[in-house]
This record gives sequence, structure tokens and C-alpha cells, in this order.
Amino acid sequence: MNTLDGWLIKSNKTSKDDVMVISDNTPKKEKSVTKRTPKQSGKGRPKRSSIFKSSEIDENDRIKEEKMKQIDEVLNSTEFIQKSVKERALYVLKNVFNHEKFRNKDQEQAITTAIERKYDIYITFPTGAGKSLCYQLPSLCKPGVTIVFSPLIALIQDQISALTEKNIRCCAWNSTLTDKERSENAKDMFSKYPKYRLVYTTPESAQTEFFQRMLKSLYENNMLNYMVVDEAHCISQWGHDFRPKYSMLSMLRKFTIGVPWLALTATASKSVELDIKKSLQFNDCKHFQTSPYRPNLFYDVVSENSLIRAAKLNQTDNEIPSTINGDMITHINKITNDLKNEQGDNFKGCSGIIYCRSRDLCGQYAAFLQAKGILAASYHAKLKKSEKIEIQEKWMKNEVTVICATIAFGMGIDKADVRFVFHIGAPNDLAAYYQESGRAGRDGLKSYCRLYISDDTISTSEHFKQRSLYFIKRDKNCDESVKKIKEENLNYSYKKMTQYYSEEKCRHTMLCSYFGDESMSKCNVNCDICVMESSSKENLKEKRGIKRSSERSLFDQLRETKKKPKLPLFKSASLLRSDLNPETNVVPKTSSFVTGKKIYEKFKCVKKC
Repeated sequence: MNTLDGWLIKSNKTSKDDVMVISDNTPKKEKSVTKRTPKQSGKGRPKRSSIFKSSEIDENDRIKEEKMKQIDEVLNSTEFIQKSVKERALYVLKNVFNHEKFRNKDQEQAITTAIERKYDIYITFPTGAGKSLCYQLPSLCKPGVTIVFSPLIALIQDQISALTEKNIRCCAWNSTLTDKERSENAKDMFSKYPKYRLVYTTPESAQTEFFQRMLKSLYENNMLNYMVVDEAHCISQWGHDFRPKYSMLSMLRKFTIGVPWLALTATASKSVELDIKKSLQFNDCKHFQTSPYRPNLFYDVVSENSLIRAAKLNQTDNEIPSTINGDMITHINKITNDLKNEQGDNFKGCSGIIYCRSRDLCGQYAAFLQAKGILAASYHAKLKKSEKIEIQEKWMKNEVTVICATIAFGMGIDKADVRFVFHIGAPNDLAAYYQESGRAGRDGLKSYCRLYISDDTISTSEHFKQRSLYFIKRDKNCDESVKKIKEENLNYSYKKMTQYYSEEKCRHTMLCSYFGDESMSKCNVNCDICVMESSSKENLKEKRGIKRSSERSLFDQLRETKKKPKLPLFKSASLLRSDLNPETNVVPKTSSFVTGKKIYEKFKCVKKC
């Protein structure tokens, strides 16, 4: 008898099928229980509604179990197993996942290679490109179990719910299981022919002795199909979301000789990729990668300084907001109204995420949006678990339009119709920004990713960077060479993020380049830079409004030019903006390019054409 993690585990050494997991090593107080009888109707029977509700649930479970049995019979049949790799892949794709074809050639090749079980596989697909199918489908093409490591219990629960809806047998192995669930799942994995096709767990669970015993049992019974590492960028200490336990997964290699490993991620730079492959011992692997470019996402950057300048130069134009808050409301309303017009009676809501760098800002922005008639909620790590679940469920059902959140929100959230993601200030890592903004438009429809910057947000980013450098230097568990590499990586990531919002290059090109895709020159229509490429460099600098020590304010320049008699004040202001009407010498209303409004209009126009 072994005691592991507060569990008493009994195992019959003569039979691996006889396994019990009992949670009885911790004394518990007995609670008095009062049995409640159902309310009686006039004839002494339970209410009809309770009977119908119970029978309806039982009937649904029975139907689902029948469908699962039918799928199992087909997939375990000799006829199916003897089909070619491509025939098996297409059958499961159409009859289990209900897709008529693969999303692209890369996805198809990754899946067929996995079914062949000859190589380890590294997959880099952008968010929404069908990464999960690359291991879920092969898992059904051969009897046995696939172990999937995932960083979050919430993500595991979402994956299991989605697969169960497709009548695929899967289960979890983590701390949230009841005694009964834990015992049933353990017994199944120790059996000669497990019924579950996929078992989702966390890297922390993989370190326990009991889990490793289950893994050995599956391997010895030739029932271990694949080892899958989802969100593989968590392995690399150079990545933006490093989890120490992830880096210890390679120790399971000794229990899984000859079993293919799959690593999947959407956000890995070249250095992170090399680190993942080294950590997982991917010496001879197949690499499948699609471009990080997502053409349905429109990226732009709007600065508070430029909004203020635009408002001062257009005091008669009430439509131009002078603050980030005002521009945000205008943009959300514009997106919502356009969707209503496009979808008509089919409009079900317009949901979005606003990322903030602190809990206080989350609350402030949520309150501001509510005051403006937009249903919003604040989400951060300090909320109770029940509050997080309630907020998330309401947002998923479009009962809440906007979630104002810290980075605590996002991973594990699978909502396809997020129409916008705004950032109040830039993250310190371009990979993190790509991942967070990439939660928009997973359904492939047009969506918007806007980054708001100001002097305050830039100072905040610098503060977080210096704070991170401080902790790296104070880390007693790292030697000096590792500390140096970490510092260089942090500075590099920060530099790339700064370049993203300050340089006049296609936003998509910079994102793709960061992840090693140099094939893309520019997007042409899907970012503010490309839409307004005819604008002058000075106009672009004004749009970004980033304060530099060597840069004088617009009004300082105006005061100087005002002293020159040959150059009227209004003309000098217009020259600074490069939008003077040469025929009338009259300054038109300030270009909405500065606020992002006209960019949005031009993007819509181009898309319609």
C-alpha cells in the first residue's frame, strides 16, 4: 500500500485490473445528515416536474452512451484498422469530428504523420488553425490511450466538454476529481483494454509515483498511443509563459520508449522552439508550421497624446474623443452597430476583452463601460473561484459584453466570436501580445486588435521590465551565465514589443518576423500602417504620439512658427500634419487617421471591395 498526495492506493499485485483509490488517510468529522423526502402531491407522489427532469437526464445519458459504443465498435474493428492511413484519417474527420475536409495541407500532413507513429512531431499553428485536431484525430485511429499535458485545469475541462459533445471517450486526471472519479479512471488505465481514448492531465500530476505507475501499465499493455504536450512554449524558460514543471516532462521518456511525442504551440520564437525540442529530446522530429499571419484580424495602435492633439485642433468636432476612454467607447459602438447592420436578426451580441496591467485598472474600466451602457465585468486573479466562473459563463453566453482583465484571463477560453481585443498599454513581450490579441476572431470573421499607449503605459512597461530584471539578478537558483541569457532575452522581447508600436512597419509583418516567418512583406489592408501608407513619416509620428526626450510638443513648434510672418499659424499646424488643402489654404478637420476612426472606415471599405 502506497500513500501518495493524501491518497491511500491499494493494488493487488496479482492483477493490474484490481485497483482501488481510497481517500481515507485523513480523519474527517462526521456530519449529521437529515434525509429529505420529495414534496408530495395530492396523490402522494413526487412532483411531475422532478420525474420528467430526472428521466430526461437519464435518457440523454443513455443516448450518448449508445453513440459512444457505436463509435468504439467501428474504430476498434479489424476492418477500420486495416484501412490505409489516409482512409482512417478521412473517416474519423467526417464521421466523428463532422468536418468535410482538413483546414489546410499542413494540418493534413501533421495528422497523417502522427497516425503513422514513426516520428516525434513539433507543430506551430496560429490560434484557431486547428492544432488540437492534430493529436485528437490520430488518437482515435488506433486502440489505446493518449496522454495530454495541459497547463490549466480550466483548459482541460473545456477540451473534455468539447470532445464529450462529439461522443469521444476522454477523462481528466487532476486534483479536482472526486474519490469515485479518481478510482474509476485509475482502474480503467490499469485495465488491459482501456475505454478512454484521451486522458488530460497537468505536468504537476505527471511527477507523482502513482501516475507513473499507470503510465508504465499502459506502455506494457501496448496501450499508450501518444504523449502530447499542449501549450509547449511553457517548457522554455525563455518563453513568455514559463512553467517549471513543464520542463520536467522529458523524464517520462524512460517510461515511453518508442511512443511518439507531439508538442504544440502558437507562440514560439526560434529560440523558444529550439529550447522546446532540446528539453523534450526531439532529436529526429517532423516540424509542421503555418504562417502566424491571420488575415481576419485588423491591428492598429492609438496613442493618448495623439487623441489629445486631435481634439485640441478640432474643438468644433464633437465626434473626436480626447482620451483613450472616449476612443474606446466610440470604437466599441462602431463595431457593434456595424455587426447589427450586417447580421440583422441573427445578431447575438458583440463580445470583447480589454487587457489591463493592474487589478485596479480592470475595475476602473469596467465601471466606466457600465456607466456608458456597455455590459462589462472585471476579472483578475484575486477574485473568488465562484466569481470567476460566474463572470466567464456570462461572457461566454454574451450576457456580459466586455471583460476587463489582467493576464489571469484568457488561456483555456475557447470563445470563437470575440470581435475585439484591446490592450491598455503594451505587454513586455511580443509573443504575449500575439497570444492575447489572437483570442479575437477564432471563427475566422473580421475582428479588431487595438493597442492603446500613453506616457503612463510606457512608464509602466519600463517599470515591469526593471522589476523583472531585478528578480533575475536576485535569483539564487541560477548561475551567472543563465542570468545573463535571461536578461538578454528579456531585453530583446521588450525591444521587439517597443518596435511593434513605434516603427512604421506593417504590424502583421513584424509579428510574423518575430516567429521566424520572413516570407511576408506586408498585409496591405489589415493594419493601420498599411491602410495609411501614403501618409508622411511626420504624420505617423504624430499618430503614435510617443514622447521622446528629443521631441518637442506640437504646440511648442506652433509657438515658434507663429513668430515667422511669412508662415500663418494655421498653415504651420497643417504642415506639421501634412493635410493642408493647397487650393484654399484652409485647414480641414483633423484627419481621423490620428484617432484610428478613418483607419477603421478604410479597412471596412477595402474588405467590402
